[in-house]
Amino acid sequence: MNQKVDNAEKKILNFLLQEKTNENESNFSNTKLSIKNENNDNINNRKNNNINLERTFICKLCGKIYSSYPALYNHRKQKHNSIKTRERGRPRKNSGETNAEKLKYNPLDSSYFLKENRIGKTNLNDFEKSINQSFNQIYSNNKKFFIKQNLIYYQNINQHPFLKQYLFDKHDLYIKIVNEKEISDNVFIDYLNKISLLVNPKYFIKIITFITLFREFVNIKKKNKENNTIINNYIEYTSINSAENLPLLSNEFINDFLENDYLLFDLEKEETINLVQNFCNWLYINKFTSFKLILISQENCENKS
Repeated sequence: MNQKVDNAEKKILNFLLQEKTNENESNFSNTKLSIKNENNDNINNRKNNNINLERTFICKLCGKIYSSYPALYNHRKQKHNSIKTRERGRPRKNSGETNAEKLKYNPLDSSYFLKENRIGKTNLNDFEKSINQSFNQIYSNNKKFFIKQNLIYYQNINQHPFLKQYLFDKHDLYIKIVNEKEISDNVFIDYLNKISLLVNPKYFIKIITFITLFREFVNIKKKNKENNTIINNYIEYTSINSAENLPLLSNEFINDFLENDYLLFDLEKEETINLVQNFCNWLYINKFTSFKLILISQENCENKS
């Protein structure tokens, strides 16, 4: 879980999926692998596959994905003018996290939440306030976003089936889910409860916001796939299905659903990517899914290109 990646500062947060091949396996590989399901079918060859593994290089400035590093390089040079020749003199000071910090706060495990602005604990007394603030963060002044995404716009928390239930069940903090086929909504709540023990109330609001948005995306994606246009008769996917296939939608959530709208929800793209990694790896470790995300470093991609 604490696998070190050389030149972590240059790594591209890029997701591939691999079927679990070893019950005790916990490390993430840096090798590009195909996706296979339990029937050993190659998911890469499916026409309706949501994950395009041939496009694996993400532009961190705009989120576009390319099939090779040279293509990404040319895009950054032409569109963002972000490729500069090395100049003489002292290197520019990096205002972001150092390599050591990025390795210390690994998004693949709970160490990610040890950073000063995240660490803490959300007590039961803080739950109601955090849930309500998250709802306001998502839905206040963001009606255009939900219309654009063809999502239901909830005017108050009592209309929201997931957050209303979570608000009602907030006292069940220490209940552990042991059923691996548990429905997704209960798995979401289990994850939120576990993380609440690690983060302060302010950061917990971000976690609730992230999970709620990801849940909304999963449901609208599945609804559109079924061509179900009658909202009132639609039973939400996450309320009746397990979490097995949730990682398969992670790329589209990051690059298509939120696109450039992260700031509407007090999120940043890199932070959202880290939270996606953390959540999906938690699903895999706890056997809620047989799929896992694999982090590909930019250096490894350059060496292979």
